[in-house]
Amino acid sequence: MLEQDITRSRQTEYTIGEELTTVRGRWLKRSFLNQFGLHWQDNGEYADELYSRLVNAFARVDVSVNEIAYARFVSRDVRGEVLATASREMTVGWLTMIGDYLTALQRVDQKTYEDEFARECVRYYTQQQRVLESERKPFAAVMQAIVEQNANAWPRVQDFIAHVKLQDSSPEAPWNANPQAFDQYVNWLNQVVVAAQQ
Repeated sequence: MLEQDITRSRQTEYTIGEELTTVRGRWLKRSFLNQFGLHWQDNGEYADELYSRLVNAFARVDVSVNEIAYARFVSRDVRGEVLATASREMTVGWLTMIGDYLTALQRVDQKTYEDEFARECVRYYTQQQRVLESERKPFAAVMQAIVEQNANAWPRVQDFIAHVKLQDSSPEAPWNANPQAFDQYVNWLNQVVVAAQQ
């Protein structure tokens, strides 16, 4: 997808959008998609982001090609949801998509899956802080289900948390800003894992 912009000197520029939530502006080799069994599925509001995350997880490098693409704009009547960037607010649907993402990763590449699961466990802590405490229950239920489903990768999460704590000593880091709350969160995850493994 090309994004059109006009510079201050009234020149029209077309740029290719590239972000985690979409693969617009990228050409994908069929052999790459077949190798990892990737295909876009219309499975809800976050289908594009799920597909994009999987492509980005397995594409080790972007290759520049000297190709010409022809785009024909047949209508200016494009729905807003097509052009709009994805919301940065966490929703239950988005968190469910993360669970689907981890499941798809696990089928293809165990190491990438474990690394992503560890990152998502840490990210969730920060993201749930932006949700009103009175509205966190449905998010916690989805996260609990994700952790239960991925309990076997818990040792990797513990290693990852120990590593980031050593690497990031900034006061804004969750383990430094409010260490007690972060430790309670990690303990909760640990209890979920223990219960899932019994």
